[in-house]
Amino acid sequence: MTIDETIQQALELVGRIDAVPKILGAVRHVTGMEFAAIVHVAAGRWIVCEGLGGDEAGIRPGDSVELDEMICADVGDTRRPVVIDCADSDPRYADHPARERAEFRSFLSFPIILADGSFFGTLCAFDAQSRVLAGTPVIETIGFFADLVSAQIDEAMRFSDTRRSLRDEKASAVLREQFIAVLGHDLRNPVAAVTSGARMLLRMPLNEQAQTIARLMQGSALRMNGLIDNLMDFAHGRLGDGIEMSRGRAVPLRPVLEQVIGEVRSISRHRIEMMLDFEDPVRCDPERIGQLVSNLVGNAVQHGAVEHPVTVRAWREDDRFLLSVANGGKPIPDETRPVLFTPFARGHGAGLGLGLYIASEIARGHGGGIDFVSTPEETRFTLDMPA
Repeated sequence: MTIDETIQQALELVGRIDAVPKILGAVRHVTGMEFAAIVHVAAGRWIVCEGLGGDEAGIRPGDSVELDEMICADVGDTRRPVVIDCADSDPRYADHPARERAEFRSFLSFPIILADGSFFGTLCAFDAQSRVLAGTPVIETIGFFADLVSAQIDEAMRFSDTRRSLRDEKASAVLREQFIAVLGHDLRNPVAAVTSGARMLLRMPLNEQAQTIARLMQGSALRMNGLIDNLMDFAHGRLGDGIEMSRGRAVPLRPVLEQVIGEVRSISRHRIEMMLDFEDPVRCDPERIGQLVSNLVGNAVQHGAVEHPVTVRAWREDDRFLLSVANGGKPIPDETRPVLFTPFARGHGAGLGLGLYIASEIARGHGGGIDFVSTPEETRFTLDMPA
């Protein structure tokens, strides 16, 4: 395989993982660093697969540099993290060639080791300002993120390899069920690690900002566990007649929506605006509606242009409850629209293609539905259900 083919394969592999932008956003948020990236190392090259915050540094996905010129070479040799609080005062890296390519003082790089023991690359971040990182709980948290990236890449590679062997629709259906079951099972360990890390952080003497971050991490990990449960349900064929709901009584919904939006804001580059123009309580299953909103907002963040805000609005009309999520950017392709809410519909981007399907099933379970409009100016999904 040529270096160009290697670069393209790594870019496509990481690009198919929906969680990557969220993980990189979380790395930037937790560390305070401007730039974070997932880097592939192959054929003596350092290849950027996905990055956030690299515009000013001129770093883009697909950029390739001789590995010997990058600090990540040390990580590949030792398979140990490199953490630099201030390169100016570190004799090992003060004059390192990497600093000629990007002006940084603080730097960290964690190995991404796949299940077969191979070294894929690194989860790295840097900033022009010095940061106190070494010896802090942040380092353990970034280690958890690197493990999560490893698990995601393993599953993406497994899916990619097996997908090429499909010959008919029956084989495709079997593979999908097996893949989701494995994905849900294998993600439990890294998610449990994040949950445990957040719990450990909350037991430590932290400042208010660090406590807030740890609480958001803990809340996000709990919601990830809920999503894994949904994947397992789907794999076992339990969603065929719809998702079970608990909506026999009216409950406060506003706190749930505020928590969901807070979680997404903590790991997203997008500005998320929220307008909740309704009075509690609402007759619904609050956890399922929270999952629905999380799916819709995650979809908007993934596909929306970052220069446009994502807008979440909830209101009542007579005896109906309505909630919309809107984003700017390219409209949904015409060929995707008829299958947008079906399982494994992936024409609107990467991922398993379950998010909008599960959201529509939740709406159906509440006696409502989800509609959408998509123009060059705006894409808007709207939930309409009995209040």
